[in-house]
Amino acid sequence: MIGLMIRRLLWLFPSLLFLSIGVFWLMHILPGSPAEAYLLNSQIPPTEEAVDTVTKDLGLDRPLYEQYWDWFTSAWQLDFGTSFYTGDSVVEEVFYYFPPTFELTIGAFIVTMGMSVFLGTLAVVYQGRWFDWFSRLFSVGGSALPTFWLGFLLVYFVSYQFGWLPSGGRGDWHHIILPVLTLAIPYISLYSRLFRTSLLEVRERSYVTYARARGLREMFLFRKHILRHALLPLFTVSGLAFGYLLAGTVIVESVFSWPGMGRYMVTAIINRDYPVIQFYIVFMGFIFIIVNMLVDVLQAWVDPRLRRQGRYRHD
Repeated sequence: MIGLMIRRLLWLFPSLLFLSIGVFWLMHILPGSPAEAYLLNSQIPPTEEAVDTVTKDLGLDRPLYEQYWDWFTSAWQLDFGTSFYTGDSVVEEVFYYFPPTFELTIGAFIVTMGMSVFLGTLAVVYQGRWFDWFSRLFSVGGSALPTFWLGFLLVYFVSYQFGWLPSGGRGDWHHIILPVLTLAIPYISLYSRLFRTSLLEVRERSYVTYARARGLREMFLFRKHILRHALLPLFTVSGLAFGYLLAGTVIVESVFSWPGMGRYMVTAIINRDYPVIQFYIVFMGFIFIIVNMLVDVLQAWVDPRLRRQGRYRHD
């Protein structure tokens, strides 16, 4: 188990390194000038002379490899620079906006996993009946819905037409319901179908058939044998699900005026705020890798068959 964690951690640094290089290169080849955006935000006419001056002050006139090396050496000391737009520390700003985003992601993750298990179980219980057909339709339709369109749809009907829930902002628990549903519904449609398939497959295994032939009750079989093994595929993709939900907050926070990292990132992209964009993507990559590493370790602990098959090894 320790060896598995060490191997995953050894991949962490090169993964983040290549990610940072790719992001740094892409940001600098895109059209537009951060110096011009800085001047416009400061309500200063973006004359050629003013743009050249700001470009030099921001260090953007140097070769790209020098800019990246300066950023890398500073990042190694946990100094990710200052925002072009506000002049404040990038790390402080990101960690200021991170708690609302984390709150939204955790809420959506819990709803996604819980509803996927619930709906997948009902689809198996009512296999071949109306609810099973509804779940199949929901699986196709829900995964095809654009997140921003779903968000606007919920705001229009739930908030404006019926007035049941607030349309945006962050306050009490009522404010988080619509953003969480908008973020979770497309993934519920996917993972409920995955769990249904897993349940049907486990239910037909030989040891379940043997236990059923011995006269064990179906509910006992479900709780003690079927459910545990059927959850393993869902557990496997849970790390990816968390990463997808975290990335999806960029759109959802913009739709619902949720004061998190997503809205902050959109503003940074508009302003071509390179230090903010660079740190945000590296930070998201770090969280994504760590979460999936923890899922791999926990999966090896929960399912010893993976170790026996050679996928995971004891130290």
